[in-house]
Amino acid sequence: TVAALLTLPGDEGPERHWVIARAVGFDRARDAYAVVDENPEVPNVTPEVHLVPLHELTRYPDLLAAPFVPGERVLSLYPDEETGETTTAFYPAIVVAVSPDESQLSVRFEGGDERAVFSFHAVRVPGDDVLARARRSLANDWPDAAGA
Repeated sequence: TVAALLTLPGDEGPERHWVIARAVGFDRARDAYAVVDENPEVPNVTPEVHLVPLHELTRYPDLLAAPFVPGERVLSLYPDEETGETTTAFYPAIVVAVSPDESQLSVRFEGGDERAVFSFHAVRVPGDDVLARARRSLANDWPDAAGA
């Protein structure tokens, strides 16, 4: 299972959304993974196969990832406070707090709504960890250039 950035039909045309998906193959010619939405809009219909490049995928849940830290950008499933269920689409958020046992997060979504989520319902924004490592490396090698 992965989190994948898919182009899906929307009310006003195609929209890009991060969703829970299942990898079903790899297209060598296009250098992309074949994935299907784990929760398609229309049930009982053969799911559409989407070709997704590696930079638009991330492991979900990523049980091997380092713990989240406050201030970190994540993609999180959105919990419904009334039903207790979560969406199968991921939404951009910022980690506000981490529980002492690191099993839960408090996240603030783009609209300002703050919710408690399980840590395994969040993933790092693909590429952010690479950028963070590059910035740390740059700061160590050239302290004056790190702010650039």
